[in-house]
Amino acid sequence: PQALPALPVTVCGQIRLIEEVDQYEFVAPKAGPLTVELFARRMDSPLHGQLKIHDDQGKAVLDLADTEGRDLA
Repeated sequence: PQALPALPVTVCGQIRLIEEVDQYEFVAPKAGPLTVELFARRMDSPLHGQLKIHDDQGKAVLDLADTEGRDLA
């Protein structure tokens, strides 16, 4: 995964093939909410994306798939 700088941060990735995966690593603050958004449709992309977030132990804390063609948050 690509290491990201301190939050807040915006990442611009590009998916060209169905088997491509962009992975990012960041450190979240212990307090307060954290928002992660996938912008695809708002940029006229046909991408049906997926968001997966794991904690520092590798346990999945979020696993969403955009099956309806809407951006995820």
